[in-house]
Amino acid sequence: MAQLLAVLILVLTPWFLLAAPQQEGELLDVFSDTSPNYVQPVTPVVGKDVALSIRTSKGQVERVRIRVWDKTERFIEAVRVEHESAFYDYWVGTYRITDDQRRWYRFLLTVGEKQYQFNSRGLAEFGSTEGDFILAPGFSTPAWVPKSVFYQIFPDRFRDGDPSNNVAEDEYVYGEQKVYTHAGWTELPEYQVDFFGGDLAGIEQQVPYLRDLGIDALYLNPVFESRSNHKYDTLDYDRIDPHFGTNAQFTGLMTSLHKGPKPMRIVLDAVFNHTGETHRWFDRHGEHAELGAFESKESPFASFYLFRSWPDDYLCWWGYKTLPKLNFDAPALRAEVFGNGNSSIMGRWIAERGIDGWRLDVPNDLNTDPDHTFAIDNHELWRQARATVKKANPEALITGEIWTDGSPWLQGDQFDSLMNYHGFTHPVSRILNGFDCTQENEVKSAYGVDDFALALTVALGRYPYPAVAAMLNSLSTHDIPRFLRRTTKLNRWHKTFNSRYLKTERPELFRLALVLQMTFVGAPMVYYGDEVGVTGGVDPDNRRTFDWNWKTNAQAIEFHTLHKELIALRKSHPVLVHGSFVVLAAERSSGVLAYTRASADQEEQLVVVLNTSSKHQEVRLPLHRLDLGTAPRLQPLHVRGAELNSEGTVLVGSLAPHATAVYSVRPTLP
Repeated sequence: MAQLLAVLILVLTPWFLLAAPQQEGELLDVFSDTSPNYVQPVTPVVGKDVALSIRTSKGQVERVRIRVWDKTERFIEAVRVEHESAFYDYWVGTYRITDDQRRWYRFLLTVGEKQYQFNSRGLAEFGSTEGDFILAPGFSTPAWVPKSVFYQIFPDRFRDGDPSNNVAEDEYVYGEQKVYTHAGWTELPEYQVDFFGGDLAGIEQQVPYLRDLGIDALYLNPVFESRSNHKYDTLDYDRIDPHFGTNAQFTGLMTSLHKGPKPMRIVLDAVFNHTGETHRWFDRHGEHAELGAFESKESPFASFYLFRSWPDDYLCWWGYKTLPKLNFDAPALRAEVFGNGNSSIMGRWIAERGIDGWRLDVPNDLNTDPDHTFAIDNHELWRQARATVKKANPEALITGEIWTDGSPWLQGDQFDSLMNYHGFTHPVSRILNGFDCTQENEVKSAYGVDDFALALTVALGRYPYPAVAAMLNSLSTHDIPRFLRRTTKLNRWHKTFNSRYLKTERPELFRLALVLQMTFVGAPMVYYGDEVGVTGGVDPDNRRTFDWNWKTNAQAIEFHTLHKELIALRKSHPVLVHGSFVVLAAERSSGVLAYTRASADQEEQLVVVLNTSSKHQEVRLPLHRLDLGTAPRLQPLHVRGAELNSEGTVLVGSLAPHATAVYSVRPTLP
C-alpha cells in the first residue's frame, strides 16, 4: 500500500522523489534542479570546480553520490552539510570541469537496502538516463533577459503615428493582389495585402504607455522593407520599410528606448530562411539593375537560392513562390548574413545600429527540403552566427522560433533561448483550453494538472539553466490564435472561431494563464493588445489592431490593471527571476495546482495557488516543503477568490472556481 501511495504521489508532484523509505507510511521528499540554488557557479568554468547540491528528507537518506557522464562515467561522493532545518538534509558534491564539453548528471541515493536515482524527471529506481541534469561550461545568456518583461509588436497593427507614410490605394501588387489601407482602424484584417498604417512613429509615441505598463524589452515582428503587411518577405535587410518609417526614425526609436532611468531594449525579427521574390538577390520580376538569381545563372547571387531546375523550379517556404528559400551552402551568402563579422547583416545591426538581439524566424528550416537534397549542418551555421553576434555584443540576445524540443540548438554554442512554445505555451493551452496553442490538436485523453505539472518540470530540465532562465513565455503570438479566443475551446476550423465577438470567451481562464505566465521561470512576453483584451482567431484574425479606446471598456480596464499589477509583482520579488520551481500540489481530482518559487538564501519564497476547475475546492498544502521553519509568515500579494491561512506548516482554506493566489512566505521568527 505504501508503495502504491508513493507511485501516486510521484505522479502528482513530479519534481519530488516520493517513495516508501525505511518505515511504512513514511514518504521521502527529494529536490534539486540546475538553478543557482543547487548549482554553483550556474555557468561552470573550465579548470574550476562546480558544486552540485540536493536536499533530502531529514535523516532518511544514508548516502548520496553523483553520477556524471563526461565521455566516461564518473561517480562523486556528496557530503551532508550543516544546515539549520527541521525537515531536510542538504548534500553537496564538487566536480572539476576539465573542458568545455557538456555533461549530464543525476543523483544516486541509498535508502536502507534500496538505491534510487533522481534527475529532472523525479525519482525512480535505476533505469533510463532520460532527464539527467545538464551542465554547459562557459554557456551564459544575457543577464538582462530573465529580469525583463517583453512586449511583442506586429508593427502595422499597433498604432498609426504618421499617416503620411501609409500604403496608398493600389500602390503596388503583391501576389497578384493590389495593396490597400483600411478606411477604419477598427476594421478586421483580411490577408497579406491589407494595411492599417501602424509604424515606428506610433511605437515611439507609446513608449510612455509601455514604460508605465512595466515593459523592459520590445520584440518587433519584421521591420525591413518588404511588400506584405507581415514583412516576412524581405527585400532589403538594411532598409526600414518606408511605410514604417526611415532608418533615421528607427535610430530615434532606439534612442528613446535606451535612454532614461528605465531603459528598454529592442529585439528584431531575423528572417534568413527565405527572402521576398523581389529582393535584389533573386529579382523574379527584373526590378533591379543588377541581375538576380532568377534572371541569370551568371548572376553574382546565383548560388544564393535553392533551384531544383533553374529558373522556375526553386524551393520556397511552404510552397509560396513569393518566398524563395536561401542556400546557406553558398559561402558568399553566409558572409552576407553572418560570416563577415560586423560587416555582415547580423553583426552590423548589433555593432553599428545598436539593437539588443535577434529573434530567428524558422531557424530549423535552413536548407531543408523534402528530399534532403540541399541539407547541410544547420547547427554549424548557427554556431558561426553566434560567434558574430556575441563578438559584436556579448549581451545581445539570440532567441529562436522552435516549436518542439529545442535541445539541439541550446547546447551553449548556438541560441540563448527559444520562444517557449514547447515548454510553456503548449502546456498552458492544453490544461486551460483543451487544445495545443494552435487550437488545432485537441487533447484527446484526460489532461490533468498532474500532467501539466510534469510537462512544465520536464521542460525545465531539458535545457541548460542559462537557457531556461532566458526562455520567452508567451500566451499569444502572431502565429497562433490569441489566448482569449482559445478559451472558447472551439476547434480553429469552427465556423465562428474568427467571429468579431464570441460570448463563449472565458476571461477567468485568461486570468489564470496570466498569473502562471508572470510567476513561471523565464521571461514573460506580452503580445500587443492582450493586456486590453484584444482577441482574434486564426491568422490573420490574431493580428487585429490595438484597441486605443480600451479605457471605455470595463473588461479591458480590468485586464490592463491585472497585467500592470502582476508585472509589478514580478519586478519587486527577485525570487521570480532565478528561484527554483517546486510543485507543492498537482491534484488531478480537484484541478488545484500549487507551486513555490524558492530562493537559496531562504529570505523569501512565493507560493502560487491556482484552481483550474470550475468548482469550489478545499485545500491543505504542505508549507514544510518551503523549509522556512515551523511557523512561516504569509503575506498576500495577489488573491482572487481564495481564502487561505497557515496553520503551522500547512496552508489550508477554500478556493472559488478559477481562484488565483500569490503569497510571500518568510522564515519563522526566532
